[in-house]
Amino acid sequence: MSTVFYGSCISSGHAAGPLFYRRDTAVSFVRGCDPAAEQVRFQEALRLSDRELSDAYERIACHDPASAEIFSAHRTLLRDPLFLGAVEEKINAGFSAASALDAAEEKLSKTLKNAEEERASAFLYDLSDAVRRLSFYLSGGGSRLPESGRFILYTEEIALGALVFEHEKIAGIACMRCDPASHGAILARSYGIPVLSGIVLPDTQPDGAFAVLDADKKTLTLTYGERREVEETLTPKEETEELPPLPEGMKLYGNAGSLMEALKLPNGKAEGIGLFRSEFSYMGRTEPPGEEMLYLEYRRLLESLRGYPVTIRTADLRLDKQASFGSPEGLLKTQLRALYRAAGEGDLRILFPMVKDAADFRRLRTLAEEVCREVYAGSPEDSKTKVPLGAMIETLGAVREADAIAREASFLSIGSNDLLRELKKTDPDADRGDVLSLLPGIAKAAKDAGIPVTICGELARDSEKWPCYKEIGIDAVSVQL
Repeated sequence: MSTVFYGSCISSGHAAGPLFYRRDTAVSFVRGCDPAAEQVRFQEALRLSDRELSDAYERIACHDPASAEIFSAHRTLLRDPLFLGAVEEKINAGFSAASALDAAEEKLSKTLKNAEEERASAFLYDLSDAVRRLSFYLSGGGSRLPESGRFILYTEEIALGALVFEHEKIAGIACMRCDPASHGAILARSYGIPVLSGIVLPDTQPDGAFAVLDADKKTLTLTYGERREVEETLTPKEETEELPPLPEGMKLYGNAGSLMEALKLPNGKAEGIGLFRSEFSYMGRTEPPGEEMLYLEYRRLLESLRGYPVTIRTADLRLDKQASFGSPEGLLKTQLRALYRAAGEGDLRILFPMVKDAADFRRLRTLAEEVCREVYAGSPEDSKTKVPLGAMIETLGAVREADAIAREASFLSIGSNDLLRELKKTDPDADRGDVLSLLPGIAKAAKDAGIPVTICGELARDSEKWPCYKEIGIDAVSVQL
């Protein structure tokens, strides 16, 4: 018997394993306490938190300095006079240490809730993490993670310490709450741990369930039946089958949506990242990520894959999502600034999705060049400012003007899935054969312009067609590996 729960995707991917329900010890929220005794308890919680953050920083600073900065920022917050003063004021008024923490967080959150600066928003994320960590120690530490084996962790909120020290055990995370821009979410994505938020399990949930977490489908499936039967639903066979060798001269790239997913690709098979889906950083959010957050994510990605080409597709957001975030051009400029700032850390290529026609690509290229000049204003010309700009050919307008687009672009990428959806808008009976009939013209446009062309989507994975792709002039396939 299986039960399916639905949540919001915070970090993409699939995982399966025994469910571990992390139940934290309840904290006493009372008043009328002895201030001296509660101050001692609070100072001990501060000491343990600081030690955890220091250990975490030392553990990851050598190989992931961007993530280490998160823990350095949290240590600074624990010494912040505004934060400490708000807690100590309540303790001196007779609040328990836990009650004082809760009241201080509420007070500071109200003070900053109307601030629009990303810096203030980031402070609130740090504050929430700090309060959760201190509450954990005030409660006695809660339940510990299993000593061995990989499992699906169910918890109220993601604990940064657990991610740093126990991430090799955690196959996936289901949690009640998690902001996509929180440091816990960023770290989970960097470790390649799939995360679902908004999952609420009954307090009486018994132990021993086997869990399948599919963050891309936004589902958590719990069962007490046969484990094998559930595991088989985790990943479709077509996504795990071995691919045959490509025709001589063709290249194989991989698709990815997270850092850890990307790190698995240059493994003797893929020659780099042909499509990095950047829109994941925008999912599940009520406001768009800021430039600094995006820059840190892209810098980590490029640093980790230095020596391999990495093609990052700018965010392909639904129209309703764009509208809720404000100006599409403003969103794109923020992302482009982050990309150009990170460009010097690796071999970056920028790919624009859903290009309508040649004029649309020309507009996008002009915008990118303007942003590039802003980012590198006053700097000498060097290789990091010369980032190749590519166009996805996945609309009928782009197909019709492929020749003109190819003359403007550094490379083309054929989005076979979206191209089929476009065809079906005008002809519901359109199929893959109709998409295949468009490929020779696109490939010729790229060849005439002297630029490479890659195909992605389901047609890219059809290895029987690879010799045909090679013959018509397609240079590479980019697939999910």
